[in-house]
Amino acid sequence: MALSGENGPDSLTASVNSPNRAAAPTRPSKRGRAEEEKAAASASVNLDAARQIPSLSHRQLPTIELTTLAETIHEALAANDVRAVRKHLCALDNVQVTQRQLMESKIGVAVGDVLGNSACRALWPLSRAFISCWVQNLPEETLDAIRRLQQAGDLVMPQEDPVLGFPSLSSAPSSPVWGFPNPSKESPHAALTTTSPSIRTPTNAPFSPQRTSFYSTLCELLVDPLSATKIPSEVVKKVAKELAKTLHGQDERLLLFSRLRNSGLEFVRENLLSGRWTAEEYLHQPEEIFITAKEKEEEERRLRQKHKAFEEAKLAHVNLTNMFTCRGCKGKRCHYYEQQTRGADEPTTKFITCLDCKNVWTEE
Repeated sequence: MALSGENGPDSLTASVNSPNRAAAPTRPSKRGRAEEEKAAASASVNLDAARQIPSLSHRQLPTIELTTLAETIHEALAANDVRAVRKHLCALDNVQVTQRQLMESKIGVAVGDVLGNSACRALWPLSRAFISCWVQNLPEETLDAIRRLQQAGDLVMPQEDPVLGFPSLSSAPSSPVWGFPNPSKESPHAALTTTSPSIRTPTNAPFSPQRTSFYSTLCELLVDPLSATKIPSEVVKKVAKELAKTLHGQDERLLLFSRLRNSGLEFVRENLLSGRWTAEEYLHQPEEIFITAKEKEEEERRLRQKHKAFEEAKLAHVNLTNMFTCRGCKGKRCHYYEQQTRGADEPTTKFITCLDCKNVWTEE
């Protein structure tokens, strides 16, 4: 076959060197095929492993939602509804709680109360897992206090007492620091339990001041030795138990102690013991009803002194005189100043103000 065409040899050379000419397919070697098959198998294994790894990303809930969860957990615990408690605890799965949310929503208190309920014993490991995760967000001074308590020995959660409704010292596997597990046994944060022989704290005994000071003090304050009415001890214990379960904040408890010790607020004790107020109703009472007559008089006295000091400061640079008589109240406690309102050879005009009735007039 001739290689020359009608365009000559130059046309043949151009067609050979043209970039649009399709490249001849190359046949891969055996070694190259083996490497490709090995890479494809490795990619398939990595993809299957990635599909099997669960998602461990944390999420955050609004504070109001955490508060609602805490309230529903308390309600379920009060009704001994273990299924409802389990459902609400599962809603906290992978939820990261900040220190501020722990303080405002009381979700840590609610989860800790699960550890104090013997009916929810099956949920104790789940509750301890949540609290072990949240303990990282506590301030350093709180963590130091937990370390010192755990260094005192193998602290355990008490069993439920029939009177208090709280646990007493027995066989539960948790620390008496409410809702915080014993890291030496089960918590993943076992680093918190680094012990030191120089720091020792007495172990909490049943009904020790650290555990039952609020309940015992409340029972003493609810019993008025000067009252002519005898209140059964069962009623006192029932009211104290309800208040102990409702009042969680330190400020709320100290304020209740102060009101029960105040001789002018006897109606607080009477309303609680008579059943006129429940613990929840007590919390929602307006602050004005807890102000005694003596406190009102003291407040009025402070206001009068404040007003007097304000008037004295206001009159510190005022020109006081008794040369003029007020035309309204006939008083002579006045303030005046002079101003030239007419010609230079005319007398000045006196502008006078009565400090008692605030009447203003002028005199030549």
